[in-house]
Amino acid sequence: MVALHKDVKALFKTLLSPDMVVSKIQDLSLIELKEKGYDTLLLDMDNTFVGRRSVSVSLSIRKWIEEAKELNFFVYIITNNVHKKRLERISTPLDLSSLMDAKKPFVSNIEEMAYQYNIDFKHVVFVGDQLFTDVLSANLLGCYSVLTDPVEKKLQFIKTFQRDIEQYIRFKWLAA
Repeated sequence: MVALHKDVKALFKTLLSPDMVVSKIQDLSLIELKEKGYDTLLLDMDNTFVGRRSVSVSLSIRKWIEEAKELNFFVYIITNNVHKKRLERISTPLDLSSLMDAKKPFVSNIEEMAYQYNIDFKHVVFVGDQLFTDVLSANLLGCYSVLTDPVEKKLQFIKTFQRDIEQYIRFKWLAA
């Protein structure tokens, strides 16, 4: 039983550990990522670079995305959000393609999109604010996974509960 526990813990560590943790998406050095051979950014939307109900993107995020494009990154939004009009209000001004209702952490929809856009996951940086959806998806796909702090600190009860579980796992299970 002890060996199984160690194997399960090792599996969780592999699947739920981000390759990098940043406070905010703008803390990612695009030049360093480019130098490491990454050419594609998959960005979670809600609470990664916009608030849950926001329909506009901050100037600093706009500048960061423009810098990414100038460095020849392909940038996509990957979201579980199902509100098409809101997603369009965010993605259209940024001129970004997106995958709505991605169903993260299940990766089949993301794999389908990758096939459509000829994306090689070995060259992808996947950025999100949740372990159980974004980091897990990134690691299952073989992407470089980046965990950000949430844009909005005050969350709905269920999201607060989920975040508490994620924090416990990160600092008690994965840190060892």
